[in-house]
Amino acid sequence: MHKMLKYLLLLLPLFLTNCASGIQNEKIEYIDQLISQEMEKSNIPGMAISVGKNGKQLFSKGYGFANISSNKPVTTDTTFHIASITKTITATAIVQLVEQKKIALDTPINRYLDFSVNNPHFPQENITVRQLLNHTSSISDEKAYEIDFRVRGKDSEIELEQLVKGYLQSNGEFYEYNKNYLQVKPGTTWSYSNIGYALLGYILEKVTDEDLRSFSEKHIFSPLQMDRSYWRIAETPIYNTATSYHLNEDKLTEVQTVGFADWPAGMIRSTASDVNSFALVTANSNPKKKNKLLKHQSILSMLAMATFDGLPPWNPGQGLGWGQSMLDGKPIISHWGGDPGVFTAVYIDPKTTAAVTILMNTSANKDTMSSLKTVAIALFDLMNTNKPM
Repeated sequence: MHKMLKYLLLLLPLFLTNCASGIQNEKIEYIDQLISQEMEKSNIPGMAISVGKNGKQLFSKGYGFANISSNKPVTTDTTFHIASITKTITATAIVQLVEQKKIALDTPINRYLDFSVNNPHFPQENITVRQLLNHTSSISDEKAYEIDFRVRGKDSEIELEQLVKGYLQSNGEFYEYNKNYLQVKPGTTWSYSNIGYALLGYILEKVTDEDLRSFSEKHIFSPLQMDRSYWRIAETPIYNTATSYHLNEDKLTEVQTVGFADWPAGMIRSTASDVNSFALVTANSNPKKKNKLLKHQSILSMLAMATFDGLPPWNPGQGLGWGQSMLDGKPIISHWGGDPGVFTAVYIDPKTTAAVTILMNTSANKDTMSSLKTVAIALFDLMNTNKPM
């Protein structure tokens, strides 16, 4: 990294906007130093963090650069592509429909669709809403990765209906027998599926006669005052958006943001504090208080972790939308996101009601993964007022 950039990166936290409540100044200074060191070590151009507990935001801050060439700093207002963290929003919208008794988790999805979805290897086995939510539907992304539906610098022009019907029907334009469905029975094996989440978005559309984007804006973004969260690239303010970078041979190269045809799986742009507001509501569910999004029992069902064949070591459990990852040697409820030029994570701990969000404008690699975990551990420690830094 350029020497001047390193110097500015170390100084930047001293004058960036932040909000803190009930946190000792020396702990904030420690976090500033740690994040600056990790960013320099792992060549991370910009990072935004937000932490909270007991349903309240405690600390949000930006570090480094949203754009290197213009020296535009990351602030608490900077929007990042949160990538697959989007799935937790989509899952919450679906569970809201479950509460309204418009759908049921274990009902075959074909009841809600205007076409049939069946794994051709197990045509008599039903696929359910729960299986889409926990990635056990047996719908495979293999063909989707081969085609690569992503477009650069703009929103995809492929309609959701065209995508799911073209991918999941035997006569569809994107269909391939052995690549679109796994040769396993639905409900038995975990296999991460973006197409499965695209289908959840289409199910919501058919059940409510409303686009998931407008539904979630009314029923999730608005109640939580997530007014800096956007589904479409075209609607995201350019002046507040972090530029994406990819590290190649120790050099950061700007990459265009991407638009997805399977947008319910990963298209939201948001700030760290907006994402953490959502995470806090999930982490701080209380049976004695009215939740802004879901009933307490519904949140418990989303966060109930199960194990399946196929789960990778880094994801020891899977819930509805939310999964688990290892942090400081222990499993914690979380969701990560990644795409060219972005790496994001949100962690929640319902036992302590704590939530941590970390957004970065660079691609995931071994170093950035290590730095993200180091920062996350420190941020959870930050909320433990009895633990010295």
